[in-house]
Amino acid sequence: MPLFEGEDAYGWVYKAEWFFDMQGLSTSSEKLRAVVLCIEGPVLAWYRWNEQRSPFRSREELKHRLLDRFQPSQEGNLYQQFLAISQEGTAREYVGLFEQSAAQLGDIPEHILEATFVNGLKPELRKSVRTMQPVGTSQAIKLALLIDENRTCDQVKVTSRPAAYRNSYARPLNVTSIPDTKNTIGKLAPTPFKRLTEAELANKRAKGLCFRCDSKFGLGHKCSSKTLQVVLIGEDEDKEEPEGEEHAHLDMVSVSASSVMGLTTPHTMKLRGHISG
Repeated sequence: MPLFEGEDAYGWVYKAEWFFDMQGLSTSSEKLRAVVLCIEGPVLAWYRWNEQRSPFRSREELKHRLLDRFQPSQEGNLYQQFLAISQEGTAREYVGLFEQSAAQLGDIPEHILEATFVNGLKPELRKSVRTMQPVGTSQAIKLALLIDENRTCDQVKVTSRPAAYRNSYARPLNVTSIPDTKNTIGKLAPTPFKRLTEAELANKRAKGLCFRCDSKFGLGHKCSSKTLQVVLIGEDEDKEEPEGEEHAHLDMVSVSASSVMGLTTPHTMKLRGHISG
């Protein structure tokens, strides 16, 4: 006989009835003696206290008094609990709760069972089951399990689909640079640049000088200052800037993570260059 410590009183009573039949216990006195051997903890203390004050006269009296004491009263009686059940997790969990509650009531009309089960489903699942027009509680349970499991499977497929199939272009990411504490080299100061006029360019060509530095230009020439310089030629030669004027380049250059990782977006423009020297 199963041990009872106060949890699931209706389930224990059901198992006790089976135990009495299997052992051939027919009289109330025999069943009461068997019950004492299978209760523990707070149930045993309750039984001893009641035996001293108001002894149990039959198994049925023990059953009703035990259920009144250990079955939660705030949930209502068995019929109220059965009619109030609703799905909170998966359909399979709800079916288990429904069957457990219905088993405690005994013989219930089929149409009440089916209506109670369908009404307790989640709204979307309830609508789908009603659309299929099931006949009987068993068919309604089968449809609910099938529909819920198919939806769960579809959701798993969508979330596990590779990103390449969901979007062929990667969205540029904003990158915030993190200072490297291991690098002891400080940031380079903004490098000034000099704009050469057409006259200066012609003068350097005539003298055979390098456009980047004032050294003699020839085969295998390497500039002493390895910097990237830009030569700008103005369209209007009359608007020449004063010679030797330097401008501090203050614009901050930002690079997206997509460019760093080699990803391409519809608005990406790539340039290939080579620095000599």
